[in-house]
Amino acid sequence: GIGSRIRRKKPDAVVATHAFALRYLDFFKRNGILRAPIYAVITDYWVHRYWAAPEADMYFASSDRAIADLIGYGISPTKIVMSGIPIREEPTHLAAPRSHYKTILVMGGSAGLFPYDELLAAARSDRRARLWRWIFVFGRNKAALARARRQLVGREEGRILLRGYEENINELMNTSDILVSK
Repeated sequence: GIGSRIRRKKPDAVVATHAFALRYLDFFKRNGILRAPIYAVITDYWVHRYWAAPEADMYFASSDRAIADLIGYGISPTKIVMSGIPIREEPTHLAAPRSHYKTILVMGGSAGLFPYDELLAAARSDRRARLWRWIFVFGRNKAALARARRQLVGREEGRILLRGYEENINELMNTSDILVSK
C-alpha cells in the first residue's frame, strides 16, 4: 500500500492536491511512517474540513475564503500561503470559439457527485439559461457524459457543448465568463 511505498521511497517532500490524500499523509506522518514535509495545495475556492491535517507543514491556499476556512478548522495562519489556483504556465488559445453567447463552464470532477443532470436540464429548458452557451466538462465520468449525450441527441448544437477529460482545461477557462465547479 501507500505506507510501504513511502517507507521504500523515502521522499524528500510530499505534495497533496486532494483532501483524502492529505489525510492519509497526515496519518503516516503522525505514526512515524512519513518523515518528509507535507505540502497541501488547495485547488478549490473554499475548504472542506478534511483539509485540516495537523501534520501538514504548509498549505497553499486558493483564495481568502480558503484561508479563512483553514484558520476556522484550527490551522495556524503561519502555515498558510496565498497562492491562488495553480495552472500550467503555457500559451493558450481558444479551445472553443467565442460566440454571441456568454459562456458558462461547468466542471465537477469525475467522482459523480456533481448535479450534472439538473444543470443540463436547466441549460436546455430555462428561458434565461438559453441566453448562455454552456460547456459541461465531465472529466473521466464516462457514464455521466454518455447520459448527457443521450439527453441532447443533436439538439442545442453550438449552445451546449459536452466534453470528457480535458488536458488543457485552462483553455476552456479562458473562453468562459462564469465557472461553476464543485
